[in-house]
Amino acid sequence: MDWLQERSIEAYEVLQVLNTPRRWPRPYRDDLGRSVLTVTGRTSTGRVLRVALRPAGGRDWEILIAKELQGPDLAEYLEWEAGRG
Repeated sequence: MDWLQERSIEAYEVLQVLNTPRRWPRPYRDDLGRSVLTVTGRTSTGRVLRVALRPAGGRDWEILIAKELQGPDLAEYLEWEAGRG
């Protein structure tokens, strides 16, 4: 997962987002029309990451990519988070 280093994201941060109780799962269709699941949440240090996953068979999921949210994406997440009380 070289893309983690390129984005200055640690593998444990991705796992924190996927395992936090306050995560925002949303279906998404990528540029090629494939269905993926995005999960957005905070790391233990407060970074907001979005992780994209796709089914890998059975109960397994493949982590495709992750990014730290900024701009409009971050604002949308913060609005969702505020509404969760």
